[in-house]
Amino acid sequence: MSSEGRARLGWGPSVVTAVLWLVCSATFGYLTWRDRLPRQILAHAVAEGMPAGVWNLPGPWVALVAVVSTVAVFLVHLLLADLVGRGSSGPRITLFFALWFAAVATAVLASAPFALSAIVTEFPPARAAFILDPAGSVMLQSGYWGLLWGWIPALLASRRPAVTVPAGGYAVTRIAWNAMPTDGELVAYTLYGALYPGLERGSWPATLDIIAGGDVSVTAWSVRDGGTHTD
Repeated sequence: MSSEGRARLGWGPSVVTAVLWLVCSATFGYLTWRDRLPRQILAHAVAEGMPAGVWNLPGPWVALVAVVSTVAVFLVHLLLADLVGRGSSGPRITLFFALWFAAVATAVLASAPFALSAIVTEFPPARAAFILDPAGSVMLQSGYWGLLWGWIPALLASRRPAVTVPAGGYAVTRIAWNAMPTDGELVAYTLYGALYPGLERGSWPATLDIIAGGDVSVTAWSVRDGGTHTD
């Protein structure tokens, strides 16, 4: 089997980012409401994510805004992480920091509706020059959330296996399976596989004696370029 290009990162890191966004925002809102710790300490230890005022909205709106914001974080991070994964060919540490920055950018972009809402709420400003001031704190808080927590999905994503293939080259996998008696009949005609769990599977034609219930495993990778290859 061959796989061209660079491995995509899958949905996992984006799901983690979205869950962290929701959990941190809810935790901050709850602790602020209960007045358990000073807001200034919470802002540094937990980070706000969604503005705490979200949790003061009327019943259904709390759930709706929280869900929409969490989904937005997931989708934005999925897009940015995919771009990072496709464009990164350096060491893992470079990928790690690029994905960390992607989490920061995700938080800032996802907070844009809250920033716009803050501007509308405070309108009209005392002076025209102050019109964007309410949005500044929202953006800063969300950006800080990305700095504080964005390393977690970045670490998870950068530790996942990836295959770097040179331009014009291709990657080859070697597989093994426990062949079982099939009376000489080749029963497998298509193989499906992905580089790692969560990645969209590709398919390849095959004529092998692999039957239902058999075990198939990848035994080696090789990358080929211009007639030479490394295992």
